Amino acid sequence: MSTGRTLAVAKRIIRQLVRDRRTLGLIVIVPLLLLSILGALFKTTRVFEVGFINQDEGITTPFGTEKISLKIENALKDTDNLKWHKSSLAQAKNDLETGLLDTYVLLDKNFSKDISERKSPRVIVKLEGSDPSASQQILGLINQNLLSSFSDQKLVDLKVEYLYGGEKFGTLDYFAPVFIAFFAFFFVFLLTSVSFLRERSQGTIERLFASPVNNTEIVIGYFLGFLIFALIQSLIVLLFTIYVLDVHFLGNILFVFLIELILVVGAVNLGIFLSAFARNELQVIQFIPVIIIPQALISGFICPVKSMPMLLQWISYVMPLTYANNALRGIMIKGMGLAKVSFDIYVLIFFALLMILLASLSIRKGV
Repeated sequence: MSTGRTLAVAKRIIRQLVRDRRTLGLIVIVPLLLLSILGALFKTTRVFEVGFINQDEGITTPFGTEKISLKIENALKDTDNLKWHKSSLAQAKNDLETGLLDTYVLLDKNFSKDISERKSPRVIVKLEGSDPSASQQILGLINQNLLSSFSDQKLVDLKVEYLYGGEKFGTLDYFAPVFIAFFAFFFVFLLTSVSFLRERSQGTIERLFASPVNNTEIVIGYFLGFLIFALIQSLIVLLFTIYVLDVHFLGNILFVFLIELILVVGAVNLGIFLSAFARNELQVIQFIPVIIIPQALISGFICPVKSMPMLLQWISYVMPLTYANNALRGIMIKGMGLAKVSFDIYVLIFFALLMILLASLSIRKGV
């Protein structure tokens, strides 16, 4: 083996990589960016918003009406994980449905009476319930923060209720909508961008422009061709998730497929648009850690968007997967209709239309 020839090959590779600024950025800057995002997410302390409703009517004593529950109410303190809000039952129910509260705790009207008669006082904890791991964490924190006020916690009649989900819902049920959205978006984007780049490199598009076919017809033709395979792939993923993985499903499967359809339309045209900025398949792959992975990290996959640092929240609001995740979780876990997730749908439609426009404008690029 010749050392000189070996070093010559190595030098050629080094010079080639040094000239390729995109690759240098991929191996140096992008990992640091992704690590920074992960560091910010895992350092984030999730704070649960808890409503507290005291309906205790108290007991009559020679000195007037006494409410034992007031001692507990006055002892409530915000912690790193819990933030208490004194509320009425009607307000707490509304705040739970709109997402302002994660749970609420209700002391019923006979609370003081039951304690004075050595009975088990009733405490109702109603959880939002769509995230099973969060529900378990909340129950543990409430046991530490609230029920520790009782000398004997076994005497407390703790009744746990769920607005959505329930004990039968597991972690897979919570993450299944995210997986459906991510796989549909990622693989469709990859298929379209690589295939369209190959069309460019083989000169197929040049020949089309030399034919009577106009620009609009080319865009729509490519779009429909890729869309058919994208929809088949999305449908297979959806049916496999629901019927093979057997996730709990409360909504209408047609609504889920409609969300996927809108997302896939955007992904197909995003792939066509970005392929104009790639010279080979390696450069297409380089878009994944820049375009795809950040969306997976900060679209509500690891932790809820509202719990992330403010900068990451603002970034997540411009990413289509954030709205797809919200819509799919609303339909699959909460059983919502299209009207309840209409805002997310409108944003996805806007994204799809924007990508169609950009794809149309970029289709001549590099021809």
